[in-house]
Amino acid sequence: MILLLLFSLMMSPATALAEAVIDSSVVQAQSTRTAPLTIEEVLARIELTHPLLRATGLERAQARAKVLKALGAWEPKVRSEIEYDRYQTYNLTNVTGAPNHLSSGYNDTFLKVGHPWGWEIFGGIRNVFGDYATLSGDPNTVSPVRPIISPGVAIPQDFQLFYPQQMGIVGGRLNLLRGFMVNEEFAQFQQAELAGPQAEIKVAQKRQDLYLAGAVQYWDWQVAVKQADVVKRALAVAEERYRMVEGRAKAGAVAPIDVVEAREEVQRRREAAIAAQRKVEYEQYKLALFLWEN
Repeated sequence: MILLLLFSLMMSPATALAEAVIDSSVVQAQSTRTAPLTIEEVLARIELTHPLLRATGLERAQARAKVLKALGAWEPKVRSEIEYDRYQTYNLTNVTGAPNHLSSGYNDTFLKVGHPWGWEIFGGIRNVFGDYATLSGDPNTVSPVRPIISPGVAIPQDFQLFYPQQMGIVGGRLNLLRGFMVNEEFAQFQQAELAGPQAEIKVAQKRQDLYLAGAVQYWDWQVAVKQADVVKRALAVAEERYRMVEGRAKAGAVAPIDVVEAREEVQRRREAAIAAQRKVEYEQYKLALFLWEN
């Protein structure tokens, strides 16, 4: 009876958790569970806790990152450029004929905005700097002996803004033939947009594969449990027959050889019951690989 009770406890379905380290709370939860494990619960646990499905958020994030990377080709860009030049002018009326050394430069700060169709516009401000003669074009009052005459090359003529040495910059770029509406950046963006649906397809395929594998393993475990139950019942029948034959042999109703044969049958069925129980534990361990905790 003790052996039958032990086998009946081991045959009852229980939730198995595939964790490398099993703490006392998990063992207690398994020991106190009485309801059988259903296929719906297995699929729900796969959906909520399986690492492969929980990692699908990474594929979606990678798809969004590809789109953002492709959009970066047309993000507004702020650019600043500085150019500084030195030049010489000659005054032929000057007796010495020494050249005048002057300087001029500018700083451009502008914003560029692109479009997937291949055109680009920009706008900004140019600030001009230089020495007095370059900026004004007037004689140098510091050296009245030899006046320096400059044409005022640093004075902008168009789009003047807040002061004479400041002007606005407006421009654009457009591909008329090659690169208009069909270009490398736009093609990369369209490919990146396909990464989202591809990620969803991979997630659905992975979910379907896990559902199928989990369901197959669940029913393999159920079959092993039912087969073990049949073997256990056959063992109980053989043990009961052995006790009956042994009692009749003591009474002299049957030959002693019948007792030996009944004992051998019990041993064979007990061996089959142990193998069936090992099969249940093996299938239960495989099912536990689909049932994760935390």
